[in-house]
Amino acid sequence: MSDRDRPDPSRSTQPGLHFEGVIDERFQFERWPGYELPRYEPTPEGDGTVELELLDSAGQIVARTSPVIDFAEFRCQDRSPRHALVEANVPFPAEARVVQLKARGRVIFREPIPEDPPRIEGIRVAPFEGDRIPPARFGRFGSGLEIEARADPSRDEAQLVMADWRAAPGSRADVTADILLRRPDGEEGLVARGLEAGPYVFDLAGVVHREVEVVVRVTDSVRSTSSSQRVPVRPVSPRVQVMSPVTGTVLEADTPFDLRVHLTGAGGERDPEKSLAWFIDGEEVGRGRLVPAPGLSPGTHRVEVRFAPGGRVMARAHVDIEVEERTESQKRWRRRVERLDATR
Repeated sequence: MSDRDRPDPSRSTQPGLHFEGVIDERFQFERWPGYELPRYEPTPEGDGTVELELLDSAGQIVARTSPVIDFAEFRCQDRSPRHALVEANVPFPAEARVVQLKARGRVIFREPIPEDPPRIEGIRVAPFEGDRIPPARFGRFGSGLEIEARADPSRDEAQLVMADWRAAPGSRADVTADILLRRPDGEEGLVARGLEAGPYVFDLAGVVHREVEVVVRVTDSVRSTSSSQRVPVRPVSPRVQVMSPVTGTVLEADTPFDLRVHLTGAGGERDPEKSLAWFIDGEEVGRGRLVPAPGLSPGTHRVEVRFAPGGRVMARAHVDIEVEERTESQKRWRRRVERLDATR
């Protein structure tokens, strides 16, 4: 069979398994919750130092891949062993019964694959209408944005949604849930992972699509099942907030500084960076979310940012900052620089 006739694994319709964990230089490994993939999506392969394998009931390898391991990715401040992330997708044939990880030919992790995925009950996705937001219940490896209070003044345009679920009786104790948003093009974005129980409240404000699917994926670290529900998204007007500098900032004269902005409700702009323009005293100094600003002369200066897609200003914000008078040494240094510039 020629290479041209071989099936493209990136277009495979077979299911896959996502595997994660952390390994150190001594090849001590700690597993993180993985999950099933409806379609196998290949990940980059490493040099074979570490191998992920799926075995059938007879101990024969039915799928294999080599995760990329980079111990330089995480720096250690002391002499403790360096760590690396282990993350890989592998095809998940129906006959797979064991998942194992090997390092230099030695098995360092081995776990049976449950015959059936976890079952969930009472899945509900609905607008959150309460006054008190319940705390998120993350497991050991869980993460996600936790909204603390509905009365937060920065959330006056929030579209709060609550996802709730429960594991069916008889499910394994280590079952956790992930919350994802699936866009109309099928791409998924993670909102929260490793939730031990519901409900979980999150915000759809700023999502650029008019409708998304909220996906609740429950996993026992290997097998998983999911349910989704379409939710209309309320449009949000663009808003900018100057994060740096803040009003009242006092800077030294002639000292460069950074301009940083927070943008919400970008209105579906493909490249909002190009539509963010910074001005100091009415003169444009750069574009983007983070822009280096030149040193300024002593006095009061107005820093303004504008979000203007297609040249139409849709949002703006400003702060006033102070620049200190130059010291005598700064004045002498500035005179020398000016004389050098004059001789060029």
